[in-house]
Amino acid sequence: MRKPSTKYCSLQDMVTSPIRLLLVCTKQMFLYEHFPTLKRPNNTLFYLDYRFQNNTKTTLMNALQSPTIDIALLHHHGAPDTQYLDATLPASTAEEAQQLIQAYGREYMRKQVNKDQNKDSVLQKLSQRFNVSDAWFNNAFEEKNKTKKDSLNNANKDLTLADFSCYNFRPNVKNGYFRCLF
Repeated sequence: MRKPSTKYCSLQDMVTSPIRLLLVCTKQMFLYEHFPTLKRPNNTLFYLDYRFQNNTKTTLMNALQSPTIDIALLHHHGAPDTQYLDATLPASTAEEAQQLIQAYGREYMRKQVNKDQNKDSVLQKLSQRFNVSDAWFNNAFEEKNKTKKDSLNNANKDLTLADFSCYNFRPNVKNGYFRCLF
């Protein structure tokens, strides 16, 4: 038997400016107005933001399976079968920037070659676009471990309907609201 409680889990969008922060606070006040029991002791309003950690998917899935959460509001961009959870965090070092550009280049090359584009011309365009050696991207198809790692990293950035059966994901939340911007 599930113990009744009033807990609220919110996946909140980025707070990148004072205006965005004001909007988040306004949403919090709105939720307190509509769910006044959240103000009582031992009740919580919990925010999860992708900037808290890389790949928030597992954290979110675990939170939604908790027996103590009654309402979940997922507020991010999405598609009919997908909740977009994570964005690429900004690079803080030159090495991180290089890794981001290389990962983007590998993904772009794979997509273009799958669309029957010539691999060498795509490689040349990427090298010119970023003003770097083509050696940055020429391993897009050579390292199977790198391809698998890139694919897993991309898959972990979103929560899809297929994840529910794949991971045997069974949300325990009573009410779930998806406020997706398509």
